[in-house]
Order: sequence, then C-alpha cells, then structure tokens
Amino acid sequence: MAHVLVAGKLHPAGLERLKSAAGVTFTLVEDISLDSYLPHVGEADAVVLRTQPMTADVVAAAPKLKIVSRHGVGYDAVDVTALSARGIPLCIVGDVNSRAVAEHTLMLMLATARQAAQHDAAVRRGDWNVRNRFDTVELDGKTLLLVGFGRIGRR
Repeated sequence: MAHVLVAGKLHPAGLERLKSAAGVTFTLVEDISLDSYLPHVGEADAVVLRTQPMTADVVAAAPKLKIVSRHGVGYDAVDVTALSARGIPLCIVGDVNSRAVAEHTLMLMLATARQAAQHDAAVRRGDWNVRNRFDTVELDGKTLLLVGFGRIGRR
C-alpha cells in the first residue's frame, strides 16, 4: 500500500479523495513546521507539502520517498538538488493561487488608495473626523502598470 504524508492543512475535498483512494493510506500533519512532519517522513512513499521547507536532511530521512507534490507554485523551500540526486520528481500546482493573489493585489491597491488601515485605526480611536481630511486617492481614471504578464498579471 502506498502511504502519503500530507504536511499542512488540505481542503476537505482533497482529504476525501485520499480517504476513498484504493490502496492508499495517509498521515495528516496540520501543524506548519518542518519539525512536525519530520517524524513521519520515513514511512512516506509520497509527500504533499504546503509551505513547509523540505531540506536535504528531510529527503535523506525518507528512504521510501518516490514523489513530492508542492501544493503551490514556488519550490524555493524545497531542496530540488537532493530530490534530483535520488530521482524523485517534484510536482507543483501551477495555477492554484493565481486568482486569490490577483484579488489580494486589487484589495491592497484599494486599501492603500483609500488608506483603509489608517482610517480604521482612527475610527477605533474615536476620531470620526478622519473622513474630513480628503486625503485618499481615487483609482478611477488612473493607469496601472503591470510588470510581467504571467498568470497573476493576466487575471
């Protein structure tokens, strides 16, 4: 039986898929740290990573490891050289967060232009006159420069 180590929280639909997969067992370690999942890596045929690092020491501690899937786009926290030396493929999920990052970028643009954090803090202090400063910026009619036009920029 193949054993999957899930290092980090996984959407319930993903967990259901693992539960219903024939010939697969899994261990879920929701804590987001290398120390939390390291004790389980020795039994894993596959590892699903979120944001945790995967160092050469972790790879060395996983004698059965056959594949690593990084739930995200980047892999700068994964020792690709250590995986490659053992012929272990690393998978990434190319477009998993593009929409969320693009929306978050728009939210931050609006929050900055309208000074949302400053106005929120002022109102919480009881300074309701903050609205009379007229010091926010309207984005209407402005031009936005996108540097790069990858997945996030296109969204």
